[in-house]
Amino acid sequence: MNTNGFHISQTASILVIAGILVAGAVAYMMMSNSTPPAGTVSITGGPATESEATFVTLAGQLDSIVFNTAILSDTRFLSLQDIHTAVLPEAVGRPDPFAPLGKR
Repeated sequence: MNTNGFHISQTASILVIAGILVAGAVAYMMMSNSTPPAGTVSITGGPATESEATFVTLAGQLDSIVFNTAILSDTRFLSLQDIHTAVLPEAVGRPDPFAPLGKR
């Protein structure tokens, strides 16, 4: 018996060590698997479906869009002024706005 009153049998020790070894072997096999799992996207080939091909085509068309930013330096744009409207505080209404008008 140990000094702390807890006794581990030899069988339990062997089972714990065997469990650790099995878990380590499973983890090693999962990490060293060279083939990607089913359902993963391959980046080496072309589009796999028609919808992917359409998406790639549309994304390529979006890359060619150019915005004319000359308006930002136009004198009419630069002369615009921000108009602020003051928000005045309102008086607090009834405690229950859905109650009948005669009751509070």
